Amino acid sequence: MIDNSSKEFKDRIQYGSTNLEYHIKRSKRIKTSELIVDSNRIEIRTPLNKSLQDTRNIILDKADWILKKQKQYQETAQEIIVPSFGENSMLPYLGKNYSLKIKKNQPTQMMKFINDEFVVNITAADGDEESKLQIKELYEDWLKRMAQKILLRRVKIYGQKVGVNIQKILVKDTLKSRWASLTKKNSINFNMHLIKAPPDVIDYVVLHEICHLKIRGHSYHYWSLLYRYMPNYQEKIEWLLKF
Repeated sequence: MIDNSSKEFKDRIQYGSTNLEYHIKRSKRIKTSELIVDSNRIEIRTPLNKSLQDTRNIILDKADWILKKQKQYQETAQEIIVPSFGENSMLPYLGKNYSLKIKKNQPTQMMKFINDEFVVNITAADGDEESKLQIKELYEDWLKRMAQKILLRRVKIYGQKVGVNIQKILVKDTLKSRWASLTKKNSINFNMHLIKAPPDVIDYVVLHEICHLKIRGHSYHYWSLLYRYMPNYQEKIEWLLKF
């Protein structure tokens, strides 16, 4: 039996052949219902006066969206590999691992990402270590260029949402233990390897630094600000801790 007088409890509904279990959190501070979904948890936050049946109706109404969202998370939750840069290997990009096609003994060196595949031309004919070194350098140069484009675009989007102005971003390969950092001149340094993460995780890192333009440090007020724009930020942190 469900004690629906409590402020936090579990409930479940049947949707077709799927049994949807979800968490209900009630609060007098909440004015409208809010649905939060990740790969293995469904949570709905509601006002204290929201009835259990009204809450169930919201879940039923959003059931298709919930299932699609969870499927997306599961598809992007694959383990990001450490590249070997060899034959029949893969390279990570935006949360997924893509196959690498190597063309040796070419007149020039270049890397392209075409039809969900990395294609690389290298001048090395044989020599496994030499070819791997060339591929590594080409891949990291490519990552840095793509990171600059993608991160600049995301910074502009979240800067407008939060209401701050970003002076400049820099993409570096020297941030060994951090994904990003905010400078005293309000520019952001990003680790180029961040571009290997899923887009939603990248957005979290971008938003994290942008929020620091309003609130320095990691106080309660800072996390409340970040939560306003990304309620499920905790799962992004968990992904980064495993990366």
